[in-house]
Amino acid sequence: MGSQLKRVFQLGTLLIILMLALAACTSDDDAASDDASDDVEATTTEAPVETDDEAADEVAVADDTAADDAAADDAEATADDEDAAPAEDEDDPITLDPPTILLVTDDDEQEGSVGAFFWIHDRTGLAAEAGQAYFEVPEESLVVASGDEVTIEVDFEDYLPHETNVMAYDTDEGEMDEDRVTIDWEPVETFELGEDAESWTADLEPGDYYIVLNTIWPTEGDWHRDQEVDYRFFITIE
Repeated sequence: MGSQLKRVFQLGTLLIILMLALAACTSDDDAASDDASDDVEATTTEAPVETDDEAADEVAVADDTAADDAAADDAEATADDEDAAPAEDEDDPITLDPPTILLVTDDDEQEGSVGAFFWIHDRTGLAAEAGQAYFEVPEESLVVASGDEVTIEVDFEDYLPHETNVMAYDTDEGEMDEDRVTIDWEPVETFELGEDAESWTADLEPGDYYIVLNTIWPTEGDWHRDQEVDYRFFITIE
């Protein structure tokens, strides 16, 4: 009897130990699960939620960037066009005509007819040259008193020839062809004017004359020759 009680007691003790061990294992598993949950929650990241205002700002920045790029492309294209074909200034059209010269007295004036010339267009560097041509004689002559000063006026502001020669031709020497004449005979008088001369003294005998102003103008660049223009007039010395 005592032996049986002892055995029952031992089995009960063993059962209690097993239950305590099982309870301890269950507690450790729960703790491990909690630790694992904590780890997962700590390392989990979520994509930030973008608000409507932020999205609108990004779209506006993208639009501005695209507009800037388009403007830059347009500016580059315009620059290329200007390099390929520079725009012509309507106020300064290309013309290779020499300047206009007038002979002016106190009472009247006459515009010179351009004869032979060599002339350069400053802005473009283009040049033109013309030979002797007919002189269309005006219907009315410029009347000048013998010994009077005749003013030379140029339509180029502050730009006078640096050398001028005045040659007077007797009209009786030339042959008219339908109110035109080619002045190809020797002058009766020649007057050499100083640099930037603005007048000429008509020291001639009374009569009709063809006047030729041979003008020399300064030239820029490597042309190795001056610009030269002949202007023709029809005058009467009284």
